[in-house]
Amino acid sequence: MYTHTLTIPSYGQTQTLRLVAPSPAYAPITTQWIHRPEVTQYLGADFSQMTEEDEVAHLQNMLDDDDRYSWMIERDGEIVGNIEINEIRKLSRKYGVTAGAFCTLIGDPKNWGQGLGSSAKQAVCNWAFSEGGFAMIEAKAYVQNIRSWNALERLGYRYTGIEQGEVAGEAVKWRVYTLARADWEELSWAKHRMMPAP
Repeated sequence: MYTHTLTIPSYGQTQTLRLVAPSPAYAPITTQWIHRPEVTQYLGADFSQMTEEDEVAHLQNMLDDDDRYSWMIERDGEIVGNIEINEIRKLSRKYGVTAGAFCTLIGDPKNWGQGLGSSAKQAVCNWAFSEGGFAMIEAKAYVQNIRSWNALERLGYRYTGIEQGEVAGEAVKWRVYTLARADWEELSWAKHRMMPAP
């Protein structure tokens, strides 16, 4: 599903960062991302065999799937990543309140370390808690993905423990974090860092 475009005015004085609707037209860009092992190594699935046609279907499903909300991350008119709140039904049952899981990807490594993912997470959290009716957001990061879980901790997420699983036949461990609406309301960045696009 998709709700509306979000503009993030605080990202930078010289750059415009927006969260916009997914579109199958972005498949030539996103297919390049998912064929880079360094980009997909922590996504929890093997995307190496996906074709551009597969990615067209995936992008369309981001719009059609009623168990997630999805956006593309756009900087100065260029698509640089995507973000979504997914597994809404599963996690709402788990926590007993309306909940979902974050999944964030900054596609090209040249754009890593610039705060794009954190800014997008802030904007989507603000939407989720102020407009979307969510009470809890969960986020997971591979234990070895220090950059990712450090970013979650800086944003104020609470570490809740280790979850074990299996990806492509290999045992994996994730660090699990949560952010409740009540905790979000106390964060310095809450509410003030996103606005609907005109």
